[in-house]
Order: sequence, then structure tokens, then C-alpha cells
Amino acid sequence: MFTVAELPVFLRGKILEPRFITSGCWLWCGACDDAGYGNVKIAGVVRKAHVVVYELLRGPVPPDHELDHLCRVPPCVNPFHMEPVLHIVNVHRGHAMWLPGARQRAKTHCPRGHEYTPENTRHTPVGRWCRTCDRERHRATH
Repeated sequence: MFTVAELPVFLRGKILEPRFITSGCWLWCGACDDAGYGNVKIAGVVRKAHVVVYELLRGPVPPDHELDHLCRVPPCVNPFHMEPVLHIVNVHRGHAMWLPGARQRAKTHCPRGHEYTPENTRHTPVGRWCRTCDRERHRATH
């Protein structure tokens, strides 16, 4: 296991050491993007801080992979809280703003509470629709 003190000087002042945090996360205290992930500028290029720390302490991220924050804390740069995974795996594990197809298919009821049964479900190329809600919308507009 590595410590924050073993990082290069340009990173040290931007990471809150884990002794302040019970989770073991190393929180990035420098610039962050809108989602809370740390940014660091190296040789004029802005990179994700968690990727830089991971590469320094654990090695390169495999091609076609990205780092999944297992701790689910965006500003965390602890390389032992990261796992290189394919993008699709990262999306399925995470809390994306849009819902992947597998999560949508797992829903048993429409947003208004009607059950998705074969009789009450209309399938289209863009998704499935509740027939009860369709009927209610039609009645309200005619």
C-alpha cells in the first residue's frame, strides 16, 4: 500500500490524506469537473486526477478500459479504490443519469404505478409503453 507522501510533489498538496477520512478515500482538493472528479494539468494537458494517481502507483490502465470508482466517491484518487473495466461495465455498475437497457427491463411497473404485463405493454423500437397510461392520455386530449 502507498501513502499520499509517496506521490510526486505536484500532487501532494491537492490530496486530503486518509487519516481524516474513515473510508480510506484520498479526496482530491484541487480543481474538479462538474461531476466532482479531480482534474490536474500536466505539461499543459488537463487529465483526470484519479487516472494520473492510478498510473503513477499501479501502472497503466489497459487499452479500451476506464477506471471504475469502487467507493463511488468521485473526488477519491486512492488507486486501490479503482478497478480498470470496460465502459459498459462501468455504466452498468454506476449511477448514470440515464438508465441502461438492463435497468429499464428490470422495471415491473410504469412511472405511474401500472404493472408491465403482456396485455398492458406496448413495444416500439424506442422502448415499451404502458397501455393504461396511453389510454388515459388519449382520453385527456380528446
